[in-house]
Amino acid sequence: MPGNIDEIRTDLEKESRQLEERTKRFDALQRSTRSVLVAAEGQLKQLQEESIANQSKQDELKKLLGKLEFLDRKISNLQTDDTMVFRDASLSGKDLVVVDLTVSEIGLLDLERKVREKFIGTGRVDKFLKWITDSRLQSLHFLLLVRPGAASTFETCRSKLDQLHASYGYDVIANDRTLKMRNELEDK
Repeated sequence: MPGNIDEIRTDLEKESRQLEERTKRFDALQRSTRSVLVAAEGQLKQLQEESIANQSKQDELKKLLGKLEFLDRKISNLQTDDTMVFRDASLSGKDLVVVDLTVSEIGLLDLERKVREKFIGTGRVDKFLKWITDSRLQSLHFLLLVRPGAASTFETCRSKLDQLHASYGYDVIANDRTLKMRNELEDK
C-alpha cells in the first residue's frame, strides 16, 4: 500500500501541474481573446463613424446628382424648345415691351420692369390701349409679335400706336413659339 500512495501522490502532483498549465494557457487565451475583442470593437466603432460620415456624403452626392439631372433636362428642353428669349430690356435707348398678339389674347412682356401681363377676351384690345396710355409711352419701344389669326388685332393695335406716335416694330411668329424673359429662365 505505501507504494500505491506514492504513485497516487505522484499522479496527483502530475495532474495538478497539468491543471495549472492548462489554467495558465486558458488565462492567456482569455486575455488574448479580450484584446482581440477590444480591437474588434474599436474597428466596429470606427466603421460605424465612417459609415455615418459617408452617409452624409452619399446624401450630398444624391442631391448633386439630382441637380445635375435637373440641369440636363433643362438644357435638353432649351435645345429642343422653340422658345424666344428676350435678354435685353432696351432697344435704341427705349425700354422694350414685347406684345404677343393671338386670336383671343394680348400678352405683354415689360422687359425693363420684368412684368408679364395678359389681356383676354373681347375687351383685350381696350385693356391693352388703356395700358399704353397709362404707361410711360415716350420711353417705350413696342415689339408686336403677330400669331396666325391675329391680323385684325394687330391692325387695331398698330393703328393706335401710330396715332400715339409710339415707337414700335413687328414680326410674325408661329403658334407653338413661347416667349420668355431672361429672368424667367434664371428663376428656374
